Amino acid sequence: MLGKSDYQQIYGIIEKNKLNKKIDFFKSLPLFSSLTRDAVGKITYFFTVKNLIRNEYLFKQGDTCSHCYIVINGEFDAYQSQPSKMGGATTDTFNSKSIRSPIDRILNDRVKQAVRDKYIEEINFISSKGNIAKFGPGSVIGDIDAVSDQEKFTISVKCITQSAEVYQIKVEDLFMSELLYSIHRYQI
Repeated sequence: MLGKSDYQQIYGIIEKNKLNKKIDFFKSLPLFSSLTRDAVGKITYFFTVKNLIRNEYLFKQGDTCSHCYIVINGEFDAYQSQPSKMGGATTDTFNSKSIRSPIDRILNDRVKQAVRDKYIEEINFISSKGNIAKFGPGSVIGDIDAVSDQEKFTISVKCITQSAEVYQIKVEDLFMSELLYSIHRYQI
């Protein structure tokens, strides 16, 4: 019979292995690669796993923009049933009134400009109509709408493989934590 202390020791090893696997995944992504293992370990606690099956929507255009996602495995199609209201984004799209106020408190001007530049290019890409992108392992999904202060998703994303897994983080956790600052201060 397995004693309580033996069980706790075995369970601890299993949980440590799961955390190490999660950290290794995040460290393999360009967004997190420059962070230390400890920093990535702290950030991963904000993420939970969501499982999907073929033809299941991660979210639909018009759904509340409540989470951002990182694809663990599987593939997704993104499409837009009607042109985004954000088409033709410019730096005016990201004026200080348009960015969520927690970002203004967390990120310095240099980091905010880098985020703006990246998302302006991506938002202009997704302003076209129809099938606009495919996402696979390591892809970040939903971040454009979150950073641009969209209350609703401007695209629909559907699982196209038999099954898929994503890490999800609540938008408020993304902005209210120092997660963005932790990531971007090491990249700029």
